[in-house]
Amino acid sequence: VTRGVRDFQDGRLTHRLEVKSRDELGQLAEAFNQMAQSIEASYESLGRSEQRFRAIFNQTFQLAGFLTPDGIILSANTAMSQFVGVEESELVGKPCWTLPWWAVSQERQLHVIDAVGRAARGELLRFEATSEGPQGETNFFDFSLKPFKDDEGNVVNLVLEARDITELKKAEH
Repeated sequence: VTRGVRDFQDGRLTHRLEVKSRDELGQLAEAFNQMAQSIEASYESLGRSEQRFRAIFNQTFQLAGFLTPDGIILSANTAMSQFVGVEESELVGKPCWTLPWWAVSQERQLHVIDAVGRAARGELLRFEATSEGPQGETNFFDFSLKPFKDDEGNVVNLVLEARDITELKKAEH
């Protein structure tokens, strides 16, 4: 039983205890096996759910990312990574205001820092910004910064989305 508990603590959920008797120790071993099996199934289900989420998150045309309430990038989708020209791992852990479309001026960065603070307090924000694209062209984006709340209403993350509205802007002129 002790070895099974140690394996369980170390994340080895496939370990099962041999049940040799129906006494208290045997009942404990059986309960442990059922719990381990249930947790293993939950992890597998969670993994499949994560795969589906990642597939959708990375296949969307718009730029998207998850941020801490302080504006630190937790994840970025493929569209954002490609637009910025770096791997997602190079974006993770950095403040969102260091992204290229905001890093062009201190004024823009201060605007985004303020927007992050407001979103962290529960406000939904939308604004437009321009950025230079990979070939030097000007791109127009409609940004939104949405608070993501837990069941108690506390902001636990921010969702950053950017829709490329370049063609719309060109059609207006």
